[in-house]
Amino acid sequence: MELAVDKSFTRLTSDAGTGAVALLFTDELRLRFKNFNSHRLYLNAILGFGSGVSVALLMVLSLAQVVSCVVLIVPSLYNRMGTAVPSVALGSTLALEMLLYHGFNDNELTYKAFLIEAALFLIGIFRNHRKAASEAIGVPLHGRLLAVEAHVRKACTKIRAGLVFPPICFVVCLRAMIKYNFWSYTGTAFEINRTSFCTGIAQSAVMMLLSSQDRSPTVHLLDNARLMFKAHIYNRLYKAAWGRVPDGAKKHL
Repeated sequence: MELAVDKSFTRLTSDAGTGAVALLFTDELRLRFKNFNSHRLYLNAILGFGSGVSVALLMVLSLAQVVSCVVLIVPSLYNRMGTAVPSVALGSTLALEMLLYHGFNDNELTYKAFLIEAALFLIGIFRNHRKAASEAIGVPLHGRLLAVEAHVRKACTKIRAGLVFPPICFVVCLRAMIKYNFWSYTGTAFEINRTSFCTGIAQSAVMMLLSSQDRSPTVHLLDNARLMFKAHIYNRLYKAAWGRVPDGAKKHL
């Protein structure tokens, strides 16, 4: 029973983290096509190429991101094709965008890009089973890559990521929606608040993907429940005998 619940939890948190990353790229694509002419003129100016080359570059960049996002969120596709290639493709296009638009000059944009790259790394390793990933990149998964995978899972289980990170993600997303509601702004304020909002979503994506690697979330939950129950019973018995709760108990402080 616990194993089935753990598997469902792993899939749910993995899907949530992957969906958040896909949502970030989708929103970027939406804005790019909405302001397509401005992007074309900008690339013309910085690259010094003709309009046709700039349009082709934007179309190739957008097509690669659309296809990669579709592969990552559709089970029949990522189980067949793996997630290594689309993850690398999204990471490469993001790095290219940062270079073209001088994004590395902005600390928050750089931090957001780092979080997205970290999320893509986790998706590429953990999103689907090893056989599909091996076939996708053409080499067997062993050695250092498997060692990294094992260490990440061990660390996530040790810190009880499945219990700790989901509530934090909820708080981060709620804060981002309330504080950085970029859709209510225009101009520069729109871009500033949108960047902060997307940074919060990227943070949540990384935490959800790490949560999915907790191998024993139900065991951790039951352990915490047992400890709380035992502490509650002990405090009540102590109070019945001595008229107060023991020193250090929450009600005594």
